[in-house]
Amino acid sequence: MNKCGFQLVGQKKLDDIGVMANLYRHQKTGARVLSLHTEDKNKVFGITFRTPPQNSTGVAHILEHSVLCGSKKYPLKEPFVELLKSSLQTFLNAMTYPDKTCYPVASTNEKDFYNLIDVYLDAVFYPLLHPYTFYQEGWHYELENPEGELSIKGVVYNEMKGAYSSPDSVLFELSQQSLFPNHVYGFDSGGHPKEIVKLTYEEFLSFHKNYYHPANSWIYFYGNDPEEKRLQCIAKYLDKFSSLKINSNIPLQPNLNLNFKVIKQFYSASSSDDKSMFTLNWLFANDFSPEEKIALFVLEEFLIGLPGSPLRKKLIESGLGEDLAGVGLESELRQAYFSIGLKGIKEEDISKAEEIILSTLKDLSYSIDKNLLEAALNSVEFKFRENNTGAYPQGLSIMLKSLTFWLYDKDPLALFEYDKIFQNIRKKLKEDYFEKLINALFFQNSHTTKVILIPKLGLFEQQNLEEKEELRKLKNNFTKEKILEIVNLTKALQSFQQRQDDPQDLAKIPTLKLKDLDSNVEKIPCVLKQLNCTSCFTHHLNTGKIVYLDLGFNLQGLRDRELILAGMLGKLLLEMGTKKRDYVDLNTDISRYTGGIYPLVLVDKHINGKPLAYFWLRTKVLESNLDKLRDILTEILTEYDFGSSKRLEEILREQKSGFEQSFIPSGHSFVLRRLKSCFNLSGVIEEYLNGIEHYFGIKHILTELKNCPEKILEDLKKIAQKVICTNRLAVNLTVETQYEARAFDIVKQITKDLNVGNITKWPNFSLLENNQGLQVSAQVNYVGKGYKLDTEFLGSSLVISRLLRTGYLWEKVRVIGGAYGAFCVMDIFQGEVYFCSYRDPNHIATLNIFDNVSQELKSLVLTNSELEKLIIATIGELEKHKLPDAKGFESMLWELKGLDIKRRQKIKDQIFNTSLKDIKSFAQKFDFLKNQKIVVLGGENTLLKLKEASFIEEIIKLN
Repeated sequence: MNKCGFQLVGQKKLDDIGVMANLYRHQKTGARVLSLHTEDKNKVFGITFRTPPQNSTGVAHILEHSVLCGSKKYPLKEPFVELLKSSLQTFLNAMTYPDKTCYPVASTNEKDFYNLIDVYLDAVFYPLLHPYTFYQEGWHYELENPEGELSIKGVVYNEMKGAYSSPDSVLFELSQQSLFPNHVYGFDSGGHPKEIVKLTYEEFLSFHKNYYHPANSWIYFYGNDPEEKRLQCIAKYLDKFSSLKINSNIPLQPNLNLNFKVIKQFYSASSSDDKSMFTLNWLFANDFSPEEKIALFVLEEFLIGLPGSPLRKKLIESGLGEDLAGVGLESELRQAYFSIGLKGIKEEDISKAEEIILSTLKDLSYSIDKNLLEAALNSVEFKFRENNTGAYPQGLSIMLKSLTFWLYDKDPLALFEYDKIFQNIRKKLKEDYFEKLINALFFQNSHTTKVILIPKLGLFEQQNLEEKEELRKLKNNFTKEKILEIVNLTKALQSFQQRQDDPQDLAKIPTLKLKDLDSNVEKIPCVLKQLNCTSCFTHHLNTGKIVYLDLGFNLQGLRDRELILAGMLGKLLLEMGTKKRDYVDLNTDISRYTGGIYPLVLVDKHINGKPLAYFWLRTKVLESNLDKLRDILTEILTEYDFGSSKRLEEILREQKSGFEQSFIPSGHSFVLRRLKSCFNLSGVIEEYLNGIEHYFGIKHILTELKNCPEKILEDLKKIAQKVICTNRLAVNLTVETQYEARAFDIVKQITKDLNVGNITKWPNFSLLENNQGLQVSAQVNYVGKGYKLDTEFLGSSLVISRLLRTGYLWEKVRVIGGAYGAFCVMDIFQGEVYFCSYRDPNHIATLNIFDNVSQELKSLVLTNSELEKLIIATIGELEKHKLPDAKGFESMLWELKGLDIKRRQKIKDQIFNTSLKDIKSFAQKFDFLKNQKIVVLGGENTLLKLKEASFIEEIIKLN
């Protein structure tokens, strides 16, 4: 069958994911199209190109940034940003992988959806690719004047300097590359900073010409929009191209007899206490069938995915390291591989850990605990069936899974007929299938490597000095003409970055109108019942027979040390076992009978400013297993056993390591939390529960465990007794109507065994007073500044936040400054404003940009059309599409915070009615500034400069 120039080459109804799938081939160019029809209104489109790198210059990554910086039909500086300013998008991004580049968009509004598609298609097929775009997004030499200091700038360049500041990122890259010598996977498609500067503009253009063609494209649709509209939309672009033979095939890496070839490298340590990290890596040589691939997912879950998994357990219990290293199973590439090791290990102990890995795998190749294996299978199967993708659109998750087969010329639908696959795998549990699989993958396989990262104090400082010296020598060797050329380029680039788009070009970006939006807030069903002294929130939503039950315990009244202990409580309840059994058996049953129990510490505040702090146990279970969930939760909450100081130490060392590996990639989160503790009690409380103070608390308790373990264990028991009681309990139930009565009965049975307890007032915590630097070993910075203004804000302040993030901050901090990004957070009820940058090469310049916000807003010129776009995007962000469990949880949080439907409607009305006058009025509030604070996370030299310039008063070492 032929439709709009597309030949239907396959059609299948996929009952397991509820879609009708059509597979097409564009007859003129050979472009491949997968079109999925479903009732889901959160529509997804994606176009993917195979983009195998031939080096580590990051050309695929730089091109991914650059094609969204202006195209033939939309000749703006950055159409991508204009979409961020004006769309209801539920996803808008682009991603570079080791062998592909994806451009997905999503929206629940059909008109908006096709607007996004049109901009993206024009971007990938007809990008302007101006030289200045290459310099801005990739790299360039920067020199303000002939006598100045030569430097290197570029968004991707700085992004990757940030990535290579993280030892975990370096270990991941080295582990993968070690298995693929002389292969496209042996390069870093994101780019290595030392290699990025070798990329030329001509090579950049050539890469687009070679790979961004319909013949090398994989196009995807998902949602409830019409089929013919989809095909007509893409035919407009594809029909303009002719057929072309493109060699982008990803070959198999030949099997090599590497026998754990050793690769050693240094990483930059923050202190002399830092230790090594290592991985053992196995390349799996063959292509896997869908059933074999899902069996690999089950095997990974069995080996390391559960708290009681044998390989995880042996490594953690050895005490040789602090946490697991390696990605486990990497299954998204042409060939899968497995990577496992330890971080926080002495170099001389690596051989002992290696022996533990190999001996454990050898034992498992002879005999496997079938109960634990079944629990792993149930865990994987539940995830497949639920397809809970959180904030990601479900259609995007399906697209990325399909590409793991489709991109390599196999059936894109192979993974989605999983009912039969799981039935077949379940039959194999009784056989020795998995024992044989372990033997084949790990012992009949010599394509193996060992990667070791060794700490070296001051490595980044040394590298920075060497880079400065190289640039100094380079400049000295430049002719006067060359120096003048760089100065002129610097000025020309800045002029290019600061120029305003032509209003006529801006008008070409397709947008919605306010009249296309629903002016009423979404009503999520919420019924509040009282069960003695416990508040129970119930939401009737279509959950696919899954019951979502959340138990939250109010932490009000706890003091600083108590909060630190309470922040650990959820994980300890799940991973220290009970009086009835050890944690392995407990977690085997959790995985066997439920979709998981997940601890969450959440801090917020009521609209009146009162802190809200809860630790939650979030659960999901099929209705048929509600009784099992009841028994498990009752056991966890009433029979907990904090008796093993050794197990406690293992858990805390993992948590400590988790914090340390998050400081670089998530530095902005730590800065924002720290800033909030300067202005309100909720911020202080969150610091103790989730932030830097919690990290220091973990380190202190680990020291205490060596001297007085009994006291720590007793303190934990006391805090559990204090917190786990019905007076502090809130219950949240998201469920289909027919299962509510039974689920509520289960709640009654769980709560009847809990103590009543009591709840007290919050103590008087002190706010953080000093401007602070948080010192880590890093080549980039995370710069934050907070402001306390005089009054609460209107809903229009959320429009201003959007305006700043997609306008002023984007242009000044990212485009001109070279940071990876910057954002703005508003507390509209307490009159607080926070700014933060991430992966930022600057510090003082960024702080000055933040300080100039009020002046920028006062002088702002904004057309009605531009303002309308911002309002639309703000509404889109405020009302992001959510899955049922997220809807129910958010509805409950609204109630706890005092955000009833009238107040939410008032905020939305204020957003709808935002005027330029509102923006100017907001800017005036900065004239009555009550307080301002600075927190910067970065390297030692950066923080010393800030302290010398009196921007910060105190430097805190985090490692």
